[in-house]
Amino acid sequence: MTIANEQVKLDVFKSLFSGRKDVYGRHDPGTKKSWQEKASVTDNVFLQHLFGKRPCGIYLLKENNTCSAVTVDFDKPDKMPVIESLKRSNELGLFAYPEISKSKGWHVWIFFDAEVQAAKPRKIVRHILREMGLDKIVEVFPKQDYLNNDKFYGNFINLPLANVYVAKGRAVFVDQDLQPILDQWQFLEQIKRVPGSVLDSIIIRLAGNLAESSSLTPETNFPPDSKPKDSTRKTFGLLPCAVRMLKEGVTENQRISAFRLAVNLKKTGLPMNSAVSVLMEWRKKNRPANGKRIITPEEINEKIRAAYARQYAGCGCNDEVMQRYCDEDCVLKRNMRTRKI
Repeated sequence: MTIANEQVKLDVFKSLFSGRKDVYGRHDPGTKKSWQEKASVTDNVFLQHLFGKRPCGIYLLKENNTCSAVTVDFDKPDKMPVIESLKRSNELGLFAYPEISKSKGWHVWIFFDAEVQAAKPRKIVRHILREMGLDKIVEVFPKQDYLNNDKFYGNFINLPLANVYVAKGRAVFVDQDLQPILDQWQFLEQIKRVPGSVLDSIIIRLAGNLAESSSLTPETNFPPDSKPKDSTRKTFGLLPCAVRMLKEGVTENQRISAFRLAVNLKKTGLPMNSAVSVLMEWRKKNRPANGKRIITPEEINEKIRAAYARQYAGCGCNDEVMQRYCDEDCVLKRNMRTRKI
């Protein structure tokens, strides 16, 4: 293999697997031990991974809390959950690519055409896993939405195509039927990356429960042992009261309702411009009583700006506006009842 060919492959690899530049992970194939290297991620680090005997991993969560890819880590050899996750990802408009990991399980990679806030793809992927009943047992990398003093680097994920494992048929990408792909490098060049706008679109549709397709069924806010009785109690990180308000519209207190809904949408991780889209649709459903006018787009924007201007600890549970739509089975209401006992 010529140096030129190595450089081309290196460039393709680096364009996909981009993480922090100041720290990386190492794995010893002999001892099976993993550790962190606080050093620059140089071309030589990747070259030793791809063509040498020193496999590495990257920290996907960057200093500004963005990422260029997410990975779902299935640590068991069972194929069916992987195939199901690929199906659900495709239904949502996500390009997902499976890899047989270096040990016994699988990785599913989703790449983005630019850096995105890590909270967005993590929320969507966790939704998929929750719908499959795997949210508690399958890990998603990056493991955090953001970094703080306790999570200075986050966690690294082992990269594919480590030379020491490829010869064993491991750490390689597979097709949608989980069969090994013959030309890994041609495959990498053809990988499609998800635009950030697609993530926003998915979150909008799920957050407001606006989608009609069963494949976009929002996640539940209830504990695993509590099954919702109807679809109005399902939400993509939203409380049942907020979901009902978004679906039905309101007949009074539109401006207060808009503010409370904006606060709840912000808590799901929805960006402000996406919240604007949700509430612009919501206003069309409002039917003000006593001949009053529907809240204007300007008023919607004003309330959203106010909601996103600062952090609000509560969800508005004590506000009369929200209480009118309260659900007895809401997890927050259950918790409040428990604290009173």
